[in-house]
Amino acid sequence: MEIIDFFNVPSDWTDFFFHPEIECLLYELNEKNFSFPKKSELLCPFFKAPLERISVVIIGDDPKEFSYSISRLSKTFQSIYKELENESYYPIKDGNIEHWSKQGVLTFTSPLTNNPSESEGELTDRIISELNKNPNLIWIVFGTENEKRFREKIESDRIYFINKDNLSGSMIFRKINKDLIKQGKQPICW
Repeated sequence: MEIIDFFNVPSDWTDFFFHPEIECLLYELNEKNFSFPKKSELLCPFFKAPLERISVVIIGDDPKEFSYSISRLSKTFQSIYKELENESYYPIKDGNIEHWSKQGVLTFTSPLTNNPSESEGELTDRIISELNKNPNLIWIVFGTENEKRFREKIESDRIYFINKDNLSGSMIFRKINKDLIKQGKQPICW
């Protein structure tokens, strides 16, 4: 039986994930049936991107498309790679985004799973609240439903709402890197 990995939480996420209310939400999620992502990978984005190093947050709109275990490139990732190439970046087109995480890019989805629940929505809102403590974050939010849901919840003037129709030609990755440089941070090697 697969379970959510609660115990490999990086030290800077410990206070958040071991808060009693968050633990309850995670236990509820663990009892739920969902096939994507794997339960053992649900918290993977947070393990890979230490809270103190996060400078960019990307919220996808489909758990099958922003996962650490994708077996084929989704349409969203094909579009992302096409835009990266348009912006003169040279991404490795394997769908593996772990190298982004190591550079401070937190990528997760809303909904978190392919079988959304109320507790999952509450957990996502709590994650957003935790991330809002850093006013310098740059946000990319994919999908019109996520735009409706998060427009008022994300407290930042550095937020880009993207759907599949307006990604091409947006120069979003260049804009992010320019903003990071203005903040005195390293640009992302997309």
